[in-house]
Amino acid sequence: MKKPTLLVLAALAACAPMPPGTASPPPPPPMAMAATAELTPGVYTTTLAEADIPAGAPAELRTGLVGAWEIAIHGPTHAVVTYNGRQVVDAPFSLQGNQITFTQDSGDYACNATGRYTWAMTSAGLRFTMIEDPCQGRVAALTAHPWVKRP
Repeated sequence: MKKPTLLVLAALAACAPMPPGTASPPPPPPMAMAATAELTPGVYTTTLAEADIPAGAPAELRTGLVGAWEIAIHGPTHAVVTYNGRQVVDAPFSLQGNQITFTQDSGDYACNATGRYTWAMTSAGLRFTMIEDPCQGRVAALTAHPWVKRP
């Protein structure tokens, strides 16, 4: 019967006020928004400007990327991309931790090549960082700015 008594005494001692003149411990630092463990379904938007397109990009790539973009993430393996209000890519993907791999996409802006990125949900929005991708347009669209989730 001594164990419960010791536990109660230890708990009470932990709650006792600090002796006068003893400094309080500093408050914990403010928490930054941690990366979410799951890619949250929803519609995310970004806008690309002329300055966001790589300098060496062909003219048709430049004119085909400047404007409003949306990526609608429908679940853990599928997204739809629209450009200036028109659906341009049906984008299946796979997730492994914070890595996303786009494969077998289809549509007017389909890359027809595998692209791998890391992703993080930050205070600014959904951020993609390229690991490898031969598709210049997808790299520019995904990495130029954070994607902001629509309410």
